[in-house]
Amino acid sequence: IVYGRQIRYFRTKRTGTRNTPYLDITGHCANVDMKSLKFSDYILNIDGKSFKLDFNIEDARIIDNKAIVIYKFDELVPKYRQFNNCQAFDSTGTLLWTAEHPTNGSADSYVNFIKGNKLWNFGCFVCTLDFSTGKLKDVQFTK
Repeated sequence: IVYGRQIRYFRTKRTGTRNTPYLDITGHCANVDMKSLKFSDYILNIDGKSFKLDFNIEDARIIDNKAIVIYKFDELVPKYRQFNNCQAFDSTGTLLWTAEHPTNGSADSYVNFIKGNKLWNFGCFVCTLDFSTGKLKDVQFTK
C-alpha cells in the first residue's frame, strides 16, 4: 500500500513475468484513517482535499472513519419534500449513505449533533444511527 492506494502488478502476455508496478488510482485503502475535517458553506475539506457539496453545511464530524455531514435548513433546500440532510462521505468525497428520518413528514430534517454522536431531529427526536449504513438504530421522542 502506498499513500492509501493499492499497488497492482500486470503481466505481459509474452513472458508472463512480473513487470513494473502501477498505481491503482481508482480505488483507495479503507484502512487509511481520516485525520482532519473542516467545512465552510458548501465546501467539505477532508485531510486537505476539498469537495463541493449540494447544500450549505451546518456541522460535520468524523465518526467511524467517515465524514458525517448535516446540511443547513435554509432557503436553498426543497420545501415540497423531506430534506435528507445527513450524509456520510469517505476520504475521497464519495457519498456512502443518506440517513433515514424517524418520520416521513415533509418538514423533517436533522438539526445538529448532540452528546454521544446522536442527532437531534426537528420533530423533537433524538436519533441514534448505525454509522456504517445510515439506518436508524434507536429513536426517542423528547417533546
